[in-house]
Amino acid sequence: MSVALVTGGARGIGLAIVERLAEAGWQVVAAGRDSQALEAATEPLRSRGLDVDPLRVDVTDESSVAELFEGCAERYGCPDLLVNNAGIAGPTVSTVSLQRSDWESVLAVNLTGAMLCCRAVLPTMLERGAGHIINIGSITGKRPLMHRVAYASSKLGLIGLTRSLAEEVGPHGIRVNAISPGPVMGERIERVLEGQALAQGITVEEARAQFTSGTPLRRFVEPGEVADAVVALDALPGVTGIDLNVSAGLVMY
Repeated sequence: MSVALVTGGARGIGLAIVERLAEAGWQVVAAGRDSQALEAATEPLRSRGLDVDPLRVDVTDESSVAELFEGCAERYGCPDLLVNNAGIAGPTVSTVSLQRSDWESVLAVNLTGAMLCCRAVLPTMLERGAGHIINIGSITGKRPLMHRVAYASSKLGLIGLTRSLAEEVGPHGIRVNAISPGPVMGERIERVLEGQALAQGITVEEARAQFTSGTPLRRFVEPGEVADAVVALDALPGVTGIDLNVSAGLVMY
């Protein structure tokens, strides 16, 4: 059985990815900071007979990341697929008002955390000569969004990480790709919309209309659609170094 490890697996996109991979027959390790939330989120999947194992990790802590991959290896072996999904939205504020601590915390989770997980899994993947890493980015890394400089910088950094690492490890049979979702239905986008409304002096519904009117499909993306993209991308062995938009057409580059 193939093994997948998904960070940020307790809610939203991450939980949808965990579910889709498990339904496709993978042994899935769902990792996250909140052990209770992980247990509560994955219990319904386990009750359906899906192979999902919740393990705690703080992706900003090197020792915690090491313990996660050691625990996964002891139970199931090295992951065949690593999905770096853990991320935080950070503040919606002007750059002059952005606190350095907020900037650093966003980059620590969204970018450094992904790098630490890549660094932890790669030695075994390199030894085996196979493996796949998918980094979950955001179209905000490519399309400006008002007062979101920390988040945008972290997600654009993920694209750089993806492309550089794909070039580095491709000769060893390892693929590295990214998926950049657009606005995804859920609690996080609601908080972003509230922040955008406040920043622009408009209503939340007007902010929502700004997002949806810019998409050819005139809607937000569902978490399951991002999860479907993970499964589809993993099934394409000749694809590496790409950044796949799942944005209802909001970004096409």
